[in-house]
Amino acid sequence: MMAGKKGFASLSLNERLNLLKSKGRFVATRGYAGFQVHLYAVEHYYCEAWQRLGHTQVQWIELAPADLVADNYLLQVDIKQELGLQ
Repeated sequence: MMAGKKGFASLSLNERLNLLKSKGRFVATRGYAGFQVHLYAVEHYYCEAWQRLGHTQVQWIELAPADLVADNYLLQVDIKQELGLQ
């Protein structure tokens, strides 16, 4: 369906959503400015699906730079709590 990141940029919103549903692996969700942002791993990169709070429709889907993925998602994980050490 696509050839990496360049092919992703040429897809419509519906095509991007179908790609996430068929080949994406859900990773995490974060909140940002009235949105739920869902992170997916697709092939060898990350994508974010942006959904307004209280709505079911995805507003847009964009590539997520790998360096920002760590900053935006990993800081929310409390390892001690996840392992039951607290």
